[in-house]
Amino acid sequence: MMPDDDFFQESLSGISASYLGVLYRFSVILNSTLDLKKTLEYLTNAVRDLINAERCVIDLREECCGIKRETFNFSAEHIKDLSETILKKVYETGDSLRLIDAQSHEEFRKKKSIKRLGIRSVLAVPIKWADDVIGVIYVDNKNVINAFSPEEERLLEALANVASVAIRNSRDYANLRQSLTDYKSTLSKGFFYTEEFLVISDKMKKIVDQIERIKDKDWINVLLIGETGVGKEVVARAIHAKSGRKDKLFNAVNCPNLQEELFESHLFGFKKGAFTGASKDHKGKIYAAEGGTVFLDEIGDLSLTLQAKFLKVLETGEIEVIGANKPIKIDVRFISATNKDIEEMIEEGLFREDLYYRLAGYVIEIPPLRERKEEIIPLANLFLAKFSPGGVIKGFTPGAKEKLLQYDYPGNVRELRDVVKRAVVLTDSDYITEKDIIFGRRKRKKKISMEDNLSLKDLEKIHIMQILEKTGWNMTSAAQILGITRQTLRNKIREYNLEKFKESSEI
Repeated sequence: MMPDDDFFQESLSGISASYLGVLYRFSVILNSTLDLKKTLEYLTNAVRDLINAERCVIDLREECCGIKRETFNFSAEHIKDLSETILKKVYETGDSLRLIDAQSHEEFRKKKSIKRLGIRSVLAVPIKWADDVIGVIYVDNKNVINAFSPEEERLLEALANVASVAIRNSRDYANLRQSLTDYKSTLSKGFFYTEEFLVISDKMKKIVDQIERIKDKDWINVLLIGETGVGKEVVARAIHAKSGRKDKLFNAVNCPNLQEELFESHLFGFKKGAFTGASKDHKGKIYAAEGGTVFLDEIGDLSLTLQAKFLKVLETGEIEVIGANKPIKIDVRFISATNKDIEEMIEEGLFREDLYYRLAGYVIEIPPLRERKEEIIPLANLFLAKFSPGGVIKGFTPGAKEKLLQYDYPGNVRELRDVVKRAVVLTDSDYITEKDIIFGRRKRKKKISMEDNLSLKDLEKIHIMQILEKTGWNMTSAAQILGITRQTLRNKIREYNLEKFKESSEI
C-alpha cells in the first residue's frame, strides 16, 4: 500500500524552498539503492548534512527490517547509552519529540543516559508507513541548547517520510532475495518427493529410501508409526503414488470415527434394497478402493470388536457386502498409522497381536518435527504459498523465522501448518512478522494464550475461522454457533478475507 498524495502534501508543508531542493536531491539518492544497509547510510549522511546534529541514530523495529540501528558519531561504548526512553515514547505516540534542553526537561532530566552524557538538545521523529511506526530518526547535541529549530523538525519529518518508502523498498527487496536464496537452498539440500512431500532432513530422506525399497512390492501392508501431526497421511499418499496402485483410488478411513453398527455398510458397502433406506447400491471405502490403497488412520483407536472384523478381511481377502449373495474378493493394500505404542497395547490386551502382524508387513517410523528443525522454514514457506496464493503475503521477516525455529511443535507439522494459517489470517502486512506468530497452549487445550495481547478484532478472526473449520464451512451451523445471522457471517468472511481458506486440505 503506497502513501497517498495527502501523505506527501502534509510532509512538505512548512518546508522552505531552499530546503526543498536539498530534500529532493537526497530523495533521489535514498531511492538509488535497494540495499537496506546503504539506504540507512545515505539517510544518516542526509541527516548529518541537513541538521545541526552532533550525533545521529537511525533506529528501526527489528521485526520489520532485521537491522536494528545505523549510527553517526556514536562511540561503541556510548551507543548503549542512547536514551531508550525517548525512542520508546516516539514509537508509542507516533509523534515527533523536540527537546530544547533535556537537562531541564521535567520528564527526561532525571534519566541516567541524559545526565551522564550531558545531552542538551534532542530531536526524534518517527519513520511511518501508513499507521505503523517502523523506525525513528534520533539526533542530539550535547553542547548547544535549542539546537534544532521547528523548521528543521519539519524537514526531518519530511525526510523520514521519504525514507520510509526507501526503507520499505529495500526491506522488500532484501526479503525477496532471501526468499529466493532460501528456495535455492531448499532445492540444493532437498527435493519434493511428491507434490506435498517436501524432503530436507537426513531423517526424512531415510523415509524416502524405505518407500523406494517397497514401491514395487505393493502387496505388502505398511504400518506408519509417529506422533500426532507428523505427516503420516502425506507419507501414506507418497507410498501409494510411488506404487503400481497409483492409478487407482486412495481411500482414507478415520478409525476413531468408525461406529460398530455402521462398520460393514461404511467399509464394505451394500446392495439396493438390503435394508430400509438402501435406495441404490453403495460401494464402501474398501470396495471402492479395489486395486488401490486403503489408509487406516489411527488404527490403535479401534475397538477389539472392530479389530476382529478387520482381521477377518485381511485373512480371507474378502468382504461381505450387505445384501450380496456371496463374499467379494478384494485386492487392496492397507497402510495403517498410529500414534500409540501398539506393542505395549498388545501386552495390555488392548490390541490383537495377530492383527498387528497382518498390518505391519513393513514398519516406517516418522520422526517428530523437533528432530528435523531444518525443515521448519521450508515447510512454513510451503504452507504460506498454499494459504496466500499469488504471493499476496511475500514471506516471513527474520524475527518471525527465528520465532518459528525456537518452538518445539508438540503438534508437529500439523501445528506448524495451523500456526502459518493463523498468521496469514492475523497479518495486516505483506510480510508475516513475529507478532503474527501465535502458538497454542496444548496442555490447557487453548488455542490462544492471553499473553499474546491480541486485539478483539484478531480474536474474532481466529474464532470465526475455528468455527468454520469445525463445521466444515457449513454457513448455517457456523452462524448458529456464533450466534449471528448467515448474512452477518458472510460479511465477516469478506471483511477478514477468509474465503481463501475454504478449500485448504488438512495434513
